Amino acid sequence: MLDVLNRLSSPAQYTDLNLYTLVVRQMLRLTLDRGNSDASAVAYARFGMIAGLRIGDSEGAYRVGQLAYELVEERALGRFQAGV
Repeated sequence: MLDVLNRLSSPAQYTDLNLYTLVVRQMLRLTLDRGNSDASAVAYARFGMIAGLRIGDSEGAYRVGQLAYELVEERALGRFQAGV
């Protein structure tokens, strides 16, 4: 399901920012309910972008982005490394 939502998030980002936010929130909800996977790192990174751009919380955005980076690097969740 995360892979499907991840594929949907890129087109949504360029067409409807509210849909993009909804997709990212759903990705995070699945991650928090079921645990981390490769696509979870992308969800965290995208949430960081939303936090920085829409909410204006640059410090929180940085921390969430750092979490995404650490998932990719330390836990070897590298399938989506380029997206993170």
